[in-house]
Amino acid sequence: MGIKGLMTYLGMETFGLVALVICFAAFVSIVVRVVLKPQREVDRQARLPLAPDDEN
Repeated sequence: MGIKGLMTYLGMETFGLVALVICFAAFVSIVVRVVLKPQREVDRQARLPLAPDDEN
């Protein structure tokens, strides 16, 4: 079974659904990581653009 046979067997809506699930999982994992990051680390990263080069 080649790629053409696979696409015919699964149908195009399956690929759209798989892409949606992957993107949703990535979004949820990013949100969880941001929410669980310690406030001290967020403050340190916020000051990085203003810090002199020798302190980075």
